[in-house]
Amino acid sequence: MARWGLTDRTRWVVELLLPDLLNWNTWWFARRRESPGGLLSWGSDPYPYAPDGQHGSASGDGGGAANLESGLDNGPVMDGVPFNRSGLYLQDEYDAGLTGLFLMDCQAQMALATMLGGRDDAVATLQARFDEVNGAMQALLWNESASYFQNKRSDAALTPVERMAPTHFYPLLAGPAAGPTAAQARATVAAHLTNPARFAVWKGGTPPTDHPPPPADARPLVQWRNKTSGRHHLCCPLACNFRLRREAKVRYEGMASSPTEGSSPTVAPPAAGTVAIFEYACGADGADSALAPARWAPAAGSGAPCSLVGGAHATPALYTYASRTGPAAADLVELELWHNGSDHYAVGSAAGKADAAAAGYARVASLGFMWPAPGTANATSLYGLPAISKDDASYIEQNYWRGRIW
Repeated sequence: MARWGLTDRTRWVVELLLPDLLNWNTWWFARRRESPGGLLSWGSDPYPYAPDGQHGSASGDGGGAANLESGLDNGPVMDGVPFNRSGLYLQDEYDAGLTGLFLMDCQAQMALATMLGGRDDAVATLQARFDEVNGAMQALLWNESASYFQNKRSDAALTPVERMAPTHFYPLLAGPAAGPTAAQARATVAAHLTNPARFAVWKGGTPPTDHPPPPADARPLVQWRNKTSGRHHLCCPLACNFRLRREAKVRYEGMASSPTEGSSPTVAPPAAGTVAIFEYACGADGADSALAPARWAPAAGSGAPCSLVGGAHATPALYTYASRTGPAAADLVELELWHNGSDHYAVGSAAGKADAAAAGYARVASLGFMWPAPGTANATSLYGLPAISKDDASYIEQNYWRGRIW
């Protein structure tokens, strides 16, 4: 290899790999296109050595296994999609993301074959595949009114899949010269990518100055409800959310500054003007969870007795702002503690406060002010691209590909 120059070495690598790359492209074209539209769909072929069939069937095929093939596992755009075992073992859904990746693969391999020279046969084959799939994608998946290439079921009605993930931007990778037009790209970016209610990517890559991002240690507060007792628990630390993962997630109540996981009880507040909020166990059985400042003593009839979780070694669960301050002051939301005689309910969102009032809770204390909940339109996120649009019902779940994880 030492005798090869850089250009020769690159050419040698391309010549070595191109046949396998072409075979891979051929496999996708032959084995992962759903009828009748001929667009790409995720699938899972039967395999005799599947370990336990937990993802669809004893032979390893099925909708769950197709989800795993995508790498998105439990992605919500695949919820409820039938799996077709009568043909190529595919999901009955034309996937815009996979289709976009296939088009990009065709383009990349055409460039490699052209660079080598003498591979007009490969270029012609790849071009024909690109043209066929791109034409079908334009005809079947582009939603003019919604301004994006939309997943659709492969039924006769082409039933739209209303949920949208970042993979729906992949068709744009083919570029305006051969694939989606510049007008389609502009419409998709404006309606979804930089839309603060959808994917909220900062235009130009810089955060807005009128609503700066929350502190680096800000974390979403997730409201949980016990499915049996109906009691509420508000979590900020990751360990808390993990502990309650089998409860019912209700909503986000906001984003608050959090101490580092496992920090010492002497940790300093992250900024001036903040209030340390601790977790308390209340009631005779200690099962009623409450949030409150240090040295808090509930009034009579408001859930006593209450004790700090962790006792003398208790650490703050989160920090809130003592008042509405800073350039985003108008957008900060107030975290409040409510009580109904047996259960404390910590709420920050308007929906949470309305729910508490309707369920007979009464406000007993203010816990300070926080950043808006991640799912709201004016919530500036530290995470540039969520795994599902922020206005999707599954955004709150924060489980693999449902929420901010991307």
